[in-house]
Amino acid sequence: KEKFFDINNNTVVQQNLRGLTNARNLCTIWIGIAAGIFGFDGLLGLAFYLAMDVVVGLMICARFGFQAEPRFTSLKKMMSQSLMANVMTYMVVWVLFHNLVYIRDPLHSINFLSLTMGVLGFW
Repeated sequence: KEKFFDINNNTVVQQNLRGLTNARNLCTIWIGIAAGIFGFDGLLGLAFYLAMDVVVGLMICARFGFQAEPRFTSLKKMMSQSLMANVMTYMVVWVLFHNLVYIRDPLHSINFLSLTMGVLGFW
């Protein structure tokens, strides 16, 4: 054991959870990019997010040897940390990349940009 390590130190646990949340946020963005590029729609896209988030959670748990202590309070907290908080991030990235790959009309975007710039007085 470490000489100055306190297992009940709430600051250390909160810092670890913050790092875990940041890692899961990054994974959520990449999952959204993949779902958008693959062209998933509707419930298939949501099912893809849930499946990939479970995979990410299992990978995190495997990284720590399926033992939460002393770094986290519980294994359940490690698996479900920021699961629901990342749903909106996933949906925004998913829809953005889906529209960029499958729906976007470049000529319409250029015309809209020209109109907007003209109205704002930039042209």
